[in-house]
Amino acid sequence: MVDSHYVLPNDIGIATLDCAEAFELLSAEEKFYAHYLSRACWYGGLVVLLQTSPESPTIYVLLSRIFRTQDPNQLQEVARSLGVTDEEYQALLVYTAAIYANMGNYKSFGDTKFVPSLPKEKLKKLVWASQAFLQNPEEMEALWESCEKLMYSLEPLQRHLGLRGEGVSTYFSANCSMEDAKLAQKFLDSQNISAYNTRLFKTETGGKTSYEVRLASVLLDEPQLDEMKVKTKQFQFEGCTFTVTRGDYSPILQRVVENLQKAQQHTARPVQTEMLEHYATSFRQGSIPSHKEGSRCWIRDKSPIVERCLDATSDDSGAFNFDKSAVINPETGELIRSWYQGGETWDSKFSSVASSYEECRAECVGLYLCLNKDVLRIFELKGEDAENVIYINWLNMVRAGLLALEFYTPESGSWRQAHMQARFVILRVLLEAGEGLVSLHHTTGMDGKPDAAVLLDRTKITSVGKPALESFLRKLQILKSTADVEGGRKLYEAYSAVTDDKPERFLSLRKTVLLRKEARKLFVQANTRLEGGKVRLTQYESSAGGLIRSFSERFSEDADILERELLELTHADAHFWQS
Repeated sequence: MVDSHYVLPNDIGIATLDCAEAFELLSAEEKFYAHYLSRACWYGGLVVLLQTSPESPTIYVLLSRIFRTQDPNQLQEVARSLGVTDEEYQALLVYTAAIYANMGNYKSFGDTKFVPSLPKEKLKKLVWASQAFLQNPEEMEALWESCEKLMYSLEPLQRHLGLRGEGVSTYFSANCSMEDAKLAQKFLDSQNISAYNTRLFKTETGGKTSYEVRLASVLLDEPQLDEMKVKTKQFQFEGCTFTVTRGDYSPILQRVVENLQKAQQHTARPVQTEMLEHYATSFRQGSIPSHKEGSRCWIRDKSPIVERCLDATSDDSGAFNFDKSAVINPETGELIRSWYQGGETWDSKFSSVASSYEECRAECVGLYLCLNKDVLRIFELKGEDAENVIYINWLNMVRAGLLALEFYTPESGSWRQAHMQARFVILRVLLEAGEGLVSLHHTTGMDGKPDAAVLLDRTKITSVGKPALESFLRKLQILKSTADVEGGRKLYEAYSAVTDDKPERFLSLRKTVLLRKEARKLFVQANTRLEGGKVRLTQYESSAGGLIRSFSERFSEDADILERELLELTHADAHFWQS
């Protein structure tokens, strides 16, 4: 019997993101602009398959070939003839839809593996009876043989994403540990190279350790000079050899760049053209600085595509842009004692805690600002409506903090989702505020099974909640701004701790949360296509079959080439994850 935590229910919620009305309000030029940006994004999304697990691209190609050749309704008739029940076939559709929605066989929200809930033997029979197999049996059998074991495996270290000894990762070769990641970050900082678009591959030969830092880019080893070319060479660092290369995901990123360039022909303003040029340069060269320039254009254009968290304490010449002998720490009243050094950033300094810490800071800002009447007036909220929005906003947050326990792994003491860890931290802060602001209760549901309730006293949000949140948010901001890693980690990890201590007994509550959890919805998204000199929108039904059809039609023109490229990229690096 497969553990229910690792399968998706047949009745999982599936919703269509209906954009027809908004799309029709666009001008002809805006539709072309949206079309090519959409194509760039969908092509770029295929990269995620290669960043999730070693088997994800192969599973994707196997399922894609099956459903590109036969519509889900047609294949169901074949399944019935093989003795596959409708329930089992629905399980296959849900699994396939989830592979597409997550771009891999691990949940994009929570990093937990999911496996098919129909028996492997029945799935194999159906693959063998599919039209795709009948048309190309050798290739389909090879696809099955290369992914069927890992597709179903729930070995302890394959249940979650993580570095060596904790889970699965294709951002790092299988032999990389956290110590390797830290050393690589130090090297990258020393060369002023961002880790955002890199993967790390480690080899050990004759007692010597070598690392390949590979940048995502279209360009491989072309001779022309550019911003990143000068950094693609070999370095000696702390007794190890680091070689910086580029060209990761090259054929896929080539399609991204091509569509960004086509979108440039339909921009409304010069700043949009400039923005897309920077993004195209970034993907072509593997340049994060170019990506940041694109984001600066986005700020001026008020049309966000991607956001970056930028931290800098010195100008390009290396001079401080503040007077360290005059800046006071508001918490201590003393001069600041730490700051970001050359080449350091928020992410490189705070590393594994950076993402969740920043999400927590953002959530706290949102909660705090919703108490401001001027902010509420922007949304035309006042009086009782404003008070209700404040209450619902805060209640949703403390409830989310309780539900966050689903994403905590007791065995490793780690969190698998940055946003949910942040919400748990906020719940802890508001519980600590006391005075009856927030309380948690273990209860029994109408079905006789364990349940839980979280209560928020709306009359105390302003008097108790606001000052508690204000104090915590100020600490988060100061620790971040002063690069105080030790203090920041100590604070954040303390509030992130999950124990079974009374009165809350969070570990016990986690069991209740898992018992009561509902699977996250999958979303069916529309396609755009060029037809008769116009851009047409196609939407699909809210079902697993509809989601599958959307993907089958999304890459209908070049699916064979795309799938071949995905497999070539997968096979080229497969040895890094083979035991």
